Amino acid sequence: MVLGTDQGTTISLNRGLTWSSWYNQPTAQFYHVTTDNQFPYAVYGTQQDSGSIAVLSRTDHGQITPRDWFLPGDSESGYMVVDPNDPTSFI
Repeated sequence: MVLGTDQGTTISLNRGLTWSSWYNQPTAQFYHVTTDNQFPYAVYGTQQDSGSIAVLSRTDHGQITPRDWFLPGDSESGYMVVDPNDPTSFI
């Protein structure tokens, strides 16, 4: 069985007794995306029914992975604007 949700898709191979994780399939519906002025810069976005998320544009370990994601705030399905002088502050 396959279940599609705002967070992604999950699969059950045993008639719904257990389900796969949607964390291994990075899908999301982003409404608005913005960046900050840091180096490396971070990309921020608000998601459908999943809050907001941010990810670094570059890492020192060869690839961007979930460990580079962070939660910038409580925004969801709307606008998020990062203060260019203070990326920890939102306007």
